Parts: sequence; structure tokens; C-alpha cells
Amino acid sequence: LVNWAGLGQAYVARLRALLLAQGAAPSTVNVTLASVTGVLKQAWRLGTLSSDGFLRATDVKAARGSRVDRKGRVLLAGEVRALFDACHADTSAAGARDAALLALALGAGLRRDELCGLQVADYSPSATAGFAELVVKGKGNKERRVYVHNGAREALADWLAVRGQAPGALFLPVNRGGAVVTSSTGLTGQ
Repeated sequence: LVNWAGLGQAYVARLRALLLAQGAAPSTVNVTLASVTGVLKQAWRLGTLSSDGFLRATDVKAARGSRVDRKGRVLLAGEVRALFDACHADTSAAGARDAALLALALGAGLRRDELCGLQVADYSPSATAGFAELVVKGKGNKERRVYVHNGAREALADWLAVRGQAPGALFLPVNRGGAVVTSSTGLTGQ
């Protein structure tokens, strides 16, 4: 049982320091602090914590950090080639779809959720001077225009030849039999 009314600023600051010392990401630390603040706010609403106690206990600065330190690495040219070779070796519709997804992710710099949110109507195969064009809806529902060329354009054309031009999500699931599931609402970022 936790005596939330007795929880002071020193305890909350210590919790923050411990989480950071254990290597928790700043976002994880801040979610934890927000949870503690929520519980303390409820204790204040129930009258078990004074306004002054609530303000003091929650007066802890949010953790700051850099996203640059995230785990990850650059794919080597041989690894990229191996990924595309695997897509081309798969003669089902999934091979064409995966090659197009990979080409747009690497060639146009699209995020996972941006790829999954694309619609057929967002694609213009011959927009300007040999470049295809995609209207991409990104974070915060912001739209931007992305030009697709070279192998990415060819991979997308190969996928559309398999998928068809019916309206809806650009990237659709492929069932175990290798058929495109046209009744689907599309892929998800997961």
C-alpha cells in the first residue's frame, strides 16, 4: 500500500533519477512521471493530498534526451540487394508488393505508417518528366509530394499490375494462396 499523500517532490525526483540511471528512454521516464502525476491528482481530488502537496510533488522537470541515440543502423548495400533479391525470388503477389514497399521506404524515405496509409488515388504514374508522384499523408495529417523514379517507380508499376487499379489502399494483404485480398482496408504499420 502506498501512502500517496506522503509522496513528496524528493521521492518523485528520485524516481526520475533512478529511471534515467537505469537507462530508460526519456519518453519512458516522462510517461512514468505523468502516471504518478495522475495518481497524485486523483489523491488531491479525493481530499487526501493538499493542493500545496500536489504542486510540490509534481514539480519535477521532464526528462530530456536525444532521439539520435536510438538503436538501429544503416543497411549495407549488400543487405539491400539481398532484400530485393528475396522479393524478386518470391513469384507470388507478395514479392511484387514487398519490393514496392521496400523501394518506397528506401528510395522515397517513407515511414511505415505513411506507406500503409497510401491510397491508389495518391499515385500519379506520369506526373512530370519521367517521375511518378505520390501525395503522402505524414505525421499530424500533413501532406507532402514525393517524386518516385528509377527502380522505385518500376517496382510500384509491377505491384500495380498485380494489384489492379481499383480504388482503395495502395498496399493490400496477400493470402496464403498468393492472391491479393482486394476486400481489405490495406496493411497496417504493425
